[in-house]
Amino acid sequence: MQKRRVYWPYGNPQFDAWEVASKAGRLIVRRNHVLVRREGQSCQGWDVWLRDRYLGAVGSRSLAELATLPRSGLKSLAADFSSDPASAPKPARKSGWGGRRPNAGRPIKAVARRVDLATTVDRRTLELIDRHRGEASRGEFLDRLVKQARLR
Repeated sequence: MQKRRVYWPYGNPQFDAWEVASKAGRLIVRRNHVLVRREGQSCQGWDVWLRDRYLGAVGSRSLAELATLPRSGLKSLAADFSSDPASAPKPARKSGWGGRRPNAGRPIKAVARRVDLATTVDRRTLELIDRHRGEASRGEFLDRLVKQARLR
């Protein structure tokens, strides 16, 4: 079995990618997790690309075993866990779906939307407002004052 380390931009970047001469053609393999030993067996997980196309993930096989398998054997072992959006079928979109939900997020305190009002207020005025407003915010207190003045 001939293998050589190659640069490969896909798969888990923590592990090296290897090009292996195989019966199936140009085979590139890269570990997808660390080697795990259980009950005397070692579990080796590989991501496999055959002729530059992602074939899938293969587990519990050695690199030498992967090189000797024919194309049909590799395809039958590989489970496709591809997260490539082009390969995953998209659900049909119905008109009117998507976007922000109505009333999602922070609830509006008042019925009408509030307007940011940048103004300078004298310190004594703020102290007077704070003394009389109670639990209400300054904005709510000023709203009440304006409504009372309108009613008079």
